[in-house]
Amino acid sequence: MSRKVWLSLAVVVLLSSAALAGPPSPLDRPVTWIGPEPVVQLPIEDTTVPDLFLLIGRASHVPLGIEPSQHPLPPPPYEDPAAPPTEVRFDDMTVRQAFDTLVKLDPRYGWRDLDGVAVLRPVRAWADPHHFLNRSIGTIKYDRTSPEDMLGRLVAWLYGEPPRRDALGVSQSGDSFPLEVKEGPILMALVATAKADGDMYWRIGYGTGPGRTRLAFTLEFRGLDRRWGIEVGRPHIPPPWNGTTSGAGGRP
Repeated sequence: MSRKVWLSLAVVVLLSSAALAGPPSPLDRPVTWIGPEPVVQLPIEDTTVPDLFLLIGRASHVPLGIEPSQHPLPPPPYEDPAAPPTEVRFDDMTVRQAFDTLVKLDPRYGWRDLDGVAVLRPVRAWADPHHFLNRSIGTIKYDRTSPEDMLGRLVAWLYGEPPRRDALGVSQSGDSFPLEVKEGPILMALVATAKADGDMYWRIGYGTGPGRTRLAFTLEFRGLDRRWGIEVGRPHIPPPWNGTTSGAGGRP
């Protein structure tokens, strides 16, 4: 076989491999930074990592999911306590490398690439089979759905009842999309929703209700100029996860 034929075959193989690989992941783009310098001052604060995860992901147009920890920030694990570092720089990093760096700063968190959606959660939440986002649901398939509809379905999955319509944010852009998710955890339905839009994120928030301590569940989807949100005040997060124990089913 001639050298020319061999070269032609090599080119075909390379082009076929590139086509099968598909477009590059947004996580492998260079970090887009909002601010004067791509630097984080140390020591970090309690919300530094989830806040920066959101900031970097939104600026870099990466679909996201974020769940905060309810445990206090542990002391920084400096290799040399006598000469602790004062900053961490994100120069020349990809988004993936930046996220890896963030979770090293705060051992409460771990992040995963779930089908192109970057999800930050407490390490305990990832490992807890009783966590409400790890609760299994059947296969879902919708010809057209919207962020508002998915928020309503989420509440129904968790509490067995739909939310009040006035609790749902209203889409001003008429966004809708097809959605199909195989049987699995609620988490993957949220991931699929964020990915369907391509530039959206979901977030969970915990807080206290008026009059007595209670957990509240907040979920938001937000595009560049669109926002949907719902707050579901309940005496507790859906059982069996109630945030009161430190073992399985305890706080993330």
